[in-house]
Amino acid sequence: MLNMLTGDDLFAHILLLRVTDARAILLLEGPVDCKTLDAHLNEVECRSLPANGKNSVLRATELAVQNGVPDVLGVLDQDVDGRPGAGRAGENLIYVGAHDLDTLILHAPSVFARVCTELASVHSINRHVARLGLSSALEVVHAASRPISELRTLSVTRDLRLALGGFPVEVVVDAERATVDLAAMVDLAIKRSKGQVVLRADEVEAALRLSLADAFDPINDLNGHDMHAVLAFVAKEAWGANVKTGAELVSRLARAAFSCGQLMVTDLFDRVAEWGRDRGRAIWSCPACYA
Repeated sequence: MLNMLTGDDLFAHILLLRVTDARAILLLEGPVDCKTLDAHLNEVECRSLPANGKNSVLRATELAVQNGVPDVLGVLDQDVDGRPGAGRAGENLIYVGAHDLDTLILHAPSVFARVCTELASVHSINRHVARLGLSSALEVVHAASRPISELRTLSVTRDLRLALGGFPVEVVVDAERATVDLAAMVDLAIKRSKGQVVLRADEVEAALRLSLADAFDPINDLNGHDMHAVLAFVAKEAWGANVKTGAELVSRLARAAFSCGQLMVTDLFDRVAEWGRDRGRAIWSCPACYA
C-alpha cells in the first residue's frame, strides 16, 4: 500500500519508522524499483521504501530536509526532467543515470545479451540482426523502441496528454523490419486518449518526425518499459521465442541478470555509496562498499 501514498503520507510513514528503525532510507519511485535494488542493499544500514511516483519522492525528501530527518535519499528516474542527465539533483536526491532504472539495467554489461539468450537461440537472433544489416540485437530493440519512447517524451514536453500507459506495441511495430508505423501509432495514441489531445494526428506525427531527426542517446532517451515490450514482441515474432513471452517476463529476466558486478560499474552505485559514506554508512551489500 506504500506505493499509493502521497509525498506527505510517505513522510509521515518515515517518521513512524524512525521511532524504531534508524537505518538510512532509499525512496524509490515504485515497488518494482525496490525489488530490483533490495537484493543489493546492506539491510543492516539501509532499507528501501516505494513511493507513488516521482512527485511523491520529491515531496517526501523535501519534507525530510525541512524537518531535519536525516539519512533519507530520493532516487529518481531521469525521464524527461532529468535530462541531460545531471548525476545529482541535490544533496538528498540522485538520478539513476539513465531514462529510468529499467533502461539502466538493460544497458548494464551483459544483461541484455543474457536476457536475449534466455528467450531465443543465438542463431535465430544473429540471423535476424544480419538480415537487417545491424550490428547487434540491442540495435534492433533500440530502433523499434525509439519512436514510442520519443512519443512519450513529446507528450510530456508539449503537454499532449496522450494515453500511452501499457501501449500495445504489437499493433504498430513490424518485428521483422524493426520499424514502427508512425501514423498508426499516433492515431492509436490519440484514440486511446479519448478527446484530450488538442493537436490533429498529422500535427503530432510531424512533431514526432522532427524529434526522431535529432541526435539519439539510447540510455537517456529510451523508456525501459518500451524496451521490455519491444524485446518480447521481437523475440516472439522474429526469433521464435515462446508465444507466452511478454514484457513482464523480460523485466524479471533483466532484474535477475543484474548482479552486483553490473551494479558496481554504474554511476548510480558510486553516487549512492558516496552519499552513504558521507554519513558513515555502507549502503550497498556489494563488496566495493567495504573496500
